[in-house]
Amino acid sequence: MATKKQINEARIRMKQMKSMYSMDTIEPEKLTEKNAPCIYITQTLVGIVSEINKMKEVRVIRREFESKYGFFVYLVLARTTESGTILTMLYVYGDDNEQEWEDERLSGDNVPAYSYNVDRGSGEFRLVYLKA
Repeated sequence: MATKKQINEARIRMKQMKSMYSMDTIEPEKLTEKNAPCIYITQTLVGIVSEINKMKEVRVIRREFESKYGFFVYLVLARTTESGTILTMLYVYGDDNEQEWEDERLSGDNVPAYSYNVDRGSGEFRLVYLKA
């Protein structure tokens, strides 16, 4: 379960992304514990924003990840590759790691994330490179 502090931190990060990458479809003010956006990435990097709450499979994977680690997922980037469907979840650590939150904000083009291969049922923590 996300805390108010985690949600507020996620909104800060989403605002950064919105301004740095001209992601006009992201609406940080509408972010709630149950309603985080999912962006489908295509070859041209044009995405469609959908509420995670409306997509059962993504919602289940997100909840399992949040429960296991105590993180709050504020954005999911979904794309299809030769290896399968990849969900890249951007998250905020739990309140017990609040001192690290500022360091995890965007400061360049890399952001910590968890990439999950839906078809293989496995994932890994990594830095993801974002570009405009």
